[in-house]
This record gives sequence, C-alpha cells and structure tokens, in this order.
Amino acid sequence: MRRRTSVVTVGSIHSGTKHNIIPDTAHLQLTVRSFSRETRSQILKSIKRMAEGVAFGAGAPAPSVKIKADPTPALYNEPALAKRLVKIFERALGSANVVLRDPEMIGEDFARYGRTKENIPIFMFRLGTVGTDAPGGGLLGEKELPTLHSSRYAPEVETSLKTGVMVMVSAALELFE
Repeated sequence: MRRRTSVVTVGSIHSGTKHNIIPDTAHLQLTVRSFSRETRSQILKSIKRMAEGVAFGAGAPAPSVKIKADPTPALYNEPALAKRLVKIFERALGSANVVLRDPEMIGEDFARYGRTKENIPIFMFRLGTVGTDAPGGGLLGEKELPTLHSSRYAPEVETSLKTGVMVMVSAALELFE
C-alpha cells in the first residue's frame, strides 16, 4: 500500500571537534516524510526507540530525541480526485500529452492543504513548460529534463501560460460543474 511509504533522510550530523577525540555528543537532523500521519507517527516512534536502544547497548545515557513540527510534509494526491482530473486533462490536452507518474516522496508546501483537520482532497500536477529548443531538450523520452529549480530550466512562457490556464479552467469547470 502506497500510503505506508516513508523516507528518512539524515541531512546533518554534528559531532566532535577533532579526529582523535571521542565526542560526548552527536546531533543529527533528520527529515521524515510519509504519505500518512499514522506512518509518520510510527516512524518517529521507531527513531526514538532505535536511538534509545543504541545508547543502552553502548552503556551511554539515554539520548535526547526532539521532534519538531513537520516543516514540509510529503505530498499525497487523493487517488479519486487524481483519476477524475487526469481524464479531464487527457480530454483537454490529448492522452499522449498526459504522463502518469508514480508517487514521489517530495516535500511540497501545497501538501499542507491536504493535511488540514478537514482532510481536503488535493491533487498537484506538473505542467510541462520546457520547449524542445531548451538546453536538455523538451521532448518526451528525454532522460533528464530541466526541472523548475534547475539553472537549465527555460520555459516557453506564452505556451506554458496558455496551456496552464486552459488546464486549470478545465479542472475548475469539472470540479464546480
């Protein structure tokens, strides 16, 4: 089941001051992403349990494990909404121009809309904006297209805006009937 997928990233480790001195402390900064709150809770409990177990096994004092608020949760598209809108996008753009991708464990601010107490269903999609003459190409089948945060990203502005507006209007008309 995809909702149980999770990623734990150790983004920062700080310990010690010299190569030949055993440090008293180590500070790790982690990012935990999951598609569900239940999985996240289980992972966080597991991290704390493992840290305590390693310390106990080494005869060290119990570690201090601090959990901060989730800065950027993993994006989880509501499957029923995604299926509904993919049909609309295929009708608007042609099915050859709609590419379905496997879920990714990306951190995205948009995910917060789906993490409210009201459980608002969300669906985030990517709009192809890179032209065929851009560095790296823009044709389907290219191994690596420049992404939004890449220095090689070079959108075809007019075409991108027109396509984006058309797709969003199509989605709004479907959702608001």
